[in-house]
Amino acid sequence: MVIEPSQFDATHDLDREISVTIDGFSPDYVLIGCGGRLSNSAINHCKKNNIVFNSVYHTDFPGFWSMQGKGSIDKLNNIVSRYYQDHHLVFTHSPSAIKSMIDNGIGKKHDVWWLGIRGEDFGEPRVEPIARDKPLLISVGRVTKQKNLEVFCQLDHTKYDLMIVGAGDDLEELKVKYPHVNFVGWKSGRDLGDIYAQADCMVFTSLYDTMGTVNVEAPWAGTPTAAFPVQGPIDAVDEGINGYCRDNLDEAIELCLQLDRRQVAEFTRAKWTWDRSWHSLRDNILRTNSR
Repeated sequence: MVIEPSQFDATHDLDREISVTIDGFSPDYVLIGCGGRLSNSAINHCKKNNIVFNSVYHTDFPGFWSMQGKGSIDKLNNIVSRYYQDHHLVFTHSPSAIKSMIDNGIGKKHDVWWLGIRGEDFGEPRVEPIARDKPLLISVGRVTKQKNLEVFCQLDHTKYDLMIVGAGDDLEELKVKYPHVNFVGWKSGRDLGDIYAQADCMVFTSLYDTMGTVNVEAPWAGTPTAAFPVQGPIDAVDEGINGYCRDNLDEAIELCLQLDRRQVAEFTRAKWTWDRSWHSLRDNILRTNSR
């Protein structure tokens, strides 16, 4: 059973409605997918009723908030650590993120939930180059400050065509500030897969994601990933095979443009499978229920 926001009226007593929903289903396993009001209501219900629950850690919020001047990194790590202290286990999507959580005292037990791609969302990868005046670089994801998108928008547009795929709070502001960037809005499924395949390089500018699904989706379509060498990308990108991580993003992009797209796609499709993702979650469910 999946519980998600569209099932509820925000003006109602959400705590009571979530409790009724969970009790009515009597789950053997509870996974909190992300933070927010809905998740907080589910967590409160689990605590009151001694229901074991696991959760998923998607973003290094202490690092991001600290960068925004919202407090010291130690203070912010302590706040997030208290939030996760009663969670039986915290999933994240990369080994480097687990190391960061352990170093900062976030969560008591951890496990990797490997990402995987559903093949039906993608056609055949593009393995041949497209003749055009400038390489097409794309950035895919939520258009928010957390994603560090100004770095992408400030890439040399006389050298590259720049496209941002996604929606979010900063979209209109960036449209006005960077008219040379092509903002195409939110895409999903085959539409998104086609955009990945048409691009020459996917550029990931975030410094605070625990993985970044797009770092796997783009190479699945044959398009390499250029990113900074930080947690998440360093686990998704196999240097010289499906992308590059460099402090100098321009260098990473230029290296990516030299990669064999067939190699990019074949390697990624063999490694980041839907079966692998499901089995990593299933195995954890079995371990949790047999504790």
